Amino acid sequence: MMKWLGLGLMLTHLFSLESNASEKNYTDTIITTNKKENKANTLNPIIIAFNIRVPIYLEPKSGQDHPEGTVGTPASQALKNTNLNYEWQNIPFSRVMKMIEGNMTKICNPSLFKTEERLKFSKYSNMVYQDKEILILSYKNHPTLKDNLTLEQLLSSGDFKLLAKQGYSYGNRYDEIIKHNEKNNVTRVITGNYEIIKMLLKKRSDFMFIDPTELDGIFIETDITPEQVQTYSIKDAPEGNKRYFMCSKKVSNEEINEINKGLKINRLKK
Repeated sequence: MMKWLGLGLMLTHLFSLESNASEKNYTDTIITTNKKENKANTLNPIIIAFNIRVPIYLEPKSGQDHPEGTVGTPASQALKNTNLNYEWQNIPFSRVMKMIEGNMTKICNPSLFKTEERLKFSKYSNMVYQDKEILILSYKNHPTLKDNLTLEQLLSSGDFKLLAKQGYSYGNRYDEIIKHNEKNNVTRVITGNYEIIKMLLKKRSDFMFIDPTELDGIFIETDITPEQVQTYSIKDAPEGNKRYFMCSKKVSNEEINEINKGLKINRLKK
């Protein structure tokens, strides 16, 4: 069984961290379509890319062509509500990003965050899933970390050192303050969350940022236990990051609208 916590280089503008938003906070997007373009564009299937990453994507069950999980389940349900021609493929994340940015084929990943940089080369659906608020994670009994510190206190005071994933977006607010303090208080590492936690357990730094649902997945899938680590809330934490179908520009506006219709049917069934 593939694990979500693999090593590997990622592009500089890769993905971020993204609890279901209430209906009143949800805004549908309808994209203007070019019917001549779309008629030809819908002939080829859209690749729906994923890679196993508990709990976001779980290994497909026997006979299934799609993953389940916090993103896998709503994404697959939405697609079933459409008339689209698509196929799920298990593709390494870094490869997916290159395919989307290079506009190599019709491809989407339903678990990515929306950033200004990515909007330059991709198209987005409406929201698929919203993460819980990010937590601070550290080794047990850190001498000075505590609940309800602000992001400024964590990163601008010089009292704490952050371990952050290279090429990973934690959300716009987090990315901004990490970038501002990168030279003095941040160490970038080319590893997954599992390896970062192992570094923290060796007290090579003070803390990391993590989505609580992902942390639950680590406890389930690895040898790390809740007794070894400690989490803290952030006083001014932004709301959980939102995840979307992020698609190459070869995916037509008509097809994006069809995905959005599928997502809307999901919400109406709840």
